[in-house]
Amino acid sequence: MTIGMILILGFHTSTGSNEIYYNLLIPSLAAKALASWAIVLWLTARFNGWSLLLLAATLLQPLVGLQLFLLTSLAHILDLIVHKKLRLFPWRQALLYLVIALPMLFFLLQHNGSGHDPKAFFDIIQFRLPHHFFASSFGFFNLLLGGIFAILAVYYMKQRLRAMMILIVVGCLVYEIGVEYYHVPIFLYTQWWKTTIWMEAFAFVAIGSWLFKNITNQNLITRFPFIVPIALLLLVSMYRFSGIRKYHPDYMLPWVTTKSDEVDISEQASKLTPENAVFITPIEFTAFRWYSQRSLYVDYKAMVHQEAFLKEWYKRIQNIYQFGEEEEKGGFDLDNFSFYLLDDPSPMSFEYWKKLGITHIVSTNLAIKDLTLVAKNGKYAIYKL
Repeated sequence: MTIGMILILGFHTSTGSNEIYYNLLIPSLAAKALASWAIVLWLTARFNGWSLLLLAATLLQPLVGLQLFLLTSLAHILDLIVHKKLRLFPWRQALLYLVIALPMLFFLLQHNGSGHDPKAFFDIIQFRLPHHFFASSFGFFNLLLGGIFAILAVYYMKQRLRAMMILIVVGCLVYEIGVEYYHVPIFLYTQWWKTTIWMEAFAFVAIGSWLFKNITNQNLITRFPFIVPIALLLLVSMYRFSGIRKYHPDYMLPWVTTKSDEVDISEQASKLTPENAVFITPIEFTAFRWYSQRSLYVDYKAMVHQEAFLKEWYKRIQNIYQFGEEEEKGGFDLDNFSFYLLDDPSPMSFEYWKKLGITHIVSTNLAIKDLTLVAKNGKYAIYKL
């Protein structure tokens, strides 16, 4: 029962909104599914499958596979050293992983990272993604949950799993020193806080196991084992659909025929503007990219961890939204900035935007003077510059 629980948990982790579950089919989600089964095979000494599944996970999302390979390998080695049985480590399977994975990771690193300006790279990542990389941005509640999960996982797990949990915690502490004290980009590359998804999963395994041992009617669970996963899925669904922590999430269900204003105006952009149109929109207008099939001058959500891209991206954010590190440190919100800027643009802004190659804007102001209205609905309007 406990191993299976790893595969169906859908809670946020306590560290920077990293999740073992996500509501989009993205490579990391598939990689984590394979990695979860790799843990099962590792624990049951089926090391050929462990190595092959981690290879597949690495091909889908390199960081997921590599992190878990390091965690399981080092935890296994530490456990065998304690028991003086290091020869029992699956050296051949580990070597197979390294021979295939390392060349691919080497070539990936050639085109990613800080390049010749590590400070600029570091500063831009801190500006855009502090909630993923810097514990100082996680908030007290998330850090408190992280501490509780760490205590539960380390206390309850035994042998190799306990070593794995300790490695996650120690790795986070080392990462924080390297990132927030020494400001070294190489620590950023590891994105070590993402390993806490496994710590959280096993913390819930610990909670589930304790509950199972202390319930009065264990025979019912034994006879009907599906009760536990169904109850967990219902709990997760309530958590996810209610948006109890922050906001109610948007779900586009197949049986719903109505469209949101965001999707509607994006589809109008696809129909009523030329294919070579270049837009600027409010930064959180994420539906636009898919439904409009039109170019954005700068996409706030696009984050390629490569120096040349990030520098150009940051320059464009500042060009359009007049927002950077100083404004963020001053407590201003870029989302609000972007709406305000596009709701009340000046004629000087029109000319500047046109020089940059921008042809259209999306605004929540349905009556901007001096601009040609292309389309609108109850919330948004498209204007031609």
